[in-house]
Amino acid sequence: MRVCFITLNYKDGHRSARLAQKCASFKSVDHVIVVDNNSMDNSIDILSKITNESIDLIKSDSNVGFARGNNIGARYALQKYSPDYILFANPDTKFTNSDVEACIKELETRPDLGLISMRMKNPDGSEARSCWRFHSYYYYVFSNIWAFRHFTYKKNQYTHFEHPFQYVDIVRGSFMCFRAKALAQANLFDSGTFLYYEEEMIAKRLSSIGYHVGLLTDHWYEHDQIEDVSSSDKNQPSYLFFKKCYDDSLTLLLEEYYKINVLKRIILKACLRYSRFEYKLIHYLKDLHV
Repeated sequence: MRVCFITLNYKDGHRSARLAQKCASFKSVDHVIVVDNNSMDNSIDILSKITNESIDLIKSDSNVGFARGNNIGARYALQKYSPDYILFANPDTKFTNSDVEACIKELETRPDLGLISMRMKNPDGSEARSCWRFHSYYYYVFSNIWAFRHFTYKKNQYTHFEHPFQYVDIVRGSFMCFRAKALAQANLFDSGTFLYYEEEMIAKRLSSIGYHVGLLTDHWYEHDQIEDVSSSDKNQPSYLFFKKCYDDSLTLLLEEYYKINVLKRIILKACLRYSRFEYKLIHYLKDLHV
């Protein structure tokens, strides 16, 4: 059994270094790979100091986002170490060796399981959304409207857990433990995204080749969520950059994985156009309030 751990760094060198060193000390982890997503700060200096026979550092020439950045690490791991399992976790997460061992044990005992995660909590101890069901086309489209999203946010979330393990549709991307063979057969994460909906797409890819997704309901990881992604357009507000990433990823999800027809594409574009207006209005009103 060989396990590779991969974390994707962007301007969070200290936490990436701490997590890499911690995971390198785990009995369950054989190799650690840190991918720097062209941070343009002192991250490389920080991370270079911790590299050794157990920790590798890979430098990306540009910030390629979540999916492509993690794919860089996955391809490196598959080619150099031929692992049985690959664990991805964000630098802003906290978990233990026993958590990783529990994930690996479940993957070993369930041949149909391609991906597993754990329940997630915030730094204050409150539970955060760690898994959810696939939505319908119409839910994805109309969730771009604030009123619809406000009243239906918890729709299709898993809220009741009776057993230590449970099959689910989708798990959060901040902690994902894969059967390496399944990840490779799924052709890794969809490189057409920068941010958002990577979880839905990899779940769809795994499902298409006969693998399922699961959750350990009696294990938890902490996620102190950060979002520090610079827009390539310095004249564009960051919230518009994130909105564009969201819209592009949703369009890709529905067109490529839901195979929507021409009429549904027209409805989607119209709804996204409206949502961009609504998004700007909401931020304008927030600025006025401040």
